Amino acid sequence: MSFMMKHSLAPWGAIAIGVWVAVGAGCDDQVKPRVILPGQRLDQLQQVDVGKVDILWIVDDSGSMADKQKNLADNFAEFFKVIDDAKVDYHIGVLTTDTVKDAAKLQGSPAVITPTTPNPVNTFAANIKVGTGGSALEKGLDAARLFFQTPDPAFLRQDAFLFMIFVSDEDDKSLPGEPHYFYRLYEGLKGKGNDKMVTVSAIVGDVPDGCFNSVGMWKASAGVRYMAVIDATGGRLTSICDGSFGASLRQLGIDLVGLQRHFSLSIRPDPSTIVVKTTYPCDADTTRLNNACSAQDKKCDGDNGAITCTVKAAPDDGTTTGWVYQSKPSENIFFQGDSVPPKGSHIEFSYFEFGKAPQQ
Repeated sequence: MSFMMKHSLAPWGAIAIGVWVAVGAGCDDQVKPRVILPGQRLDQLQQVDVGKVDILWIVDDSGSMADKQKNLADNFAEFFKVIDDAKVDYHIGVLTTDTVKDAAKLQGSPAVITPTTPNPVNTFAANIKVGTGGSALEKGLDAARLFFQTPDPAFLRQDAFLFMIFVSDEDDKSLPGEPHYFYRLYEGLKGKGNDKMVTVSAIVGDVPDGCFNSVGMWKASAGVRYMAVIDATGGRLTSICDGSFGASLRQLGIDLVGLQRHFSLSIRPDPSTIVVKTTYPCDADTTRLNNACSAQDKKCDGDNGAITCTVKAAPDDGTTTGWVYQSKPSENIFFQGDSVPPKGSHIEFSYFEFGKAPQQ
């Protein structure tokens, strides 16, 4: 399969051009010029492609965590499917928030899960159940610090992105050390200038008030200190009070492999004229994405060729599968639900500039 464009495609950027040159898929690739009407725009982008990721889970093992650990184990398949579909070269390890009993040691056997590990989902489900006999002084940030003083060489790779996920129903109690100290420490793990290779996320209590169950009983305190580190690294906070972690784990997986949901448009559009298409390899796992297509153009010979999906528009409700136009904080298209473009896909936004659509 080949994709040839008049202008090169760059992740995270948009290209607005007057005439687009597309190349068809398969053996009969041909240059096909496409005429663009006055006032019409075509923005072309490419979904990102992340290779190696080391994923460190730091899990609270105090007395109130049994149900949360089970929730992680029961829903981990949602997280794993995203990274497996993206063909990421992953290492997965689990620490606890107890810095005395476990001394920042990776838990489970095997302690490092890789793409060659038999039944990785089941292995993680076993490793993540770290028990409830740990200290009530949950020191997640410090547990990670201690681990990185002498990291397991089978886990940490210098050329891999590092994704840290804290899970706790209490805020961090690491002393001494303000959140800024831990952020600076973590961002330096990959060397000067590589701070963007480290991201911190968490499944913790809602900020600023924590969260409670349906009858008003406490479930988790606010993860304020975790939130400070998350903000500094561009990660994500999700709620530990959710009945199921499925949606949160899927979103964390999307974050991890770098799959972008928001794509900026080059200029203010006439929303009624927007057409969104994604083109991706024939061998991509599109089980979820198929639900987003109003039409498909398949040009496949086995795994060779490509599929073009015309993506459905959706209401801006946070859940319905499809694309949503959002004018604030900037002109962008948000891929909602299961419509997020897969790894290696090309995305095209066709629209008329605001005020320049042909009169009906």
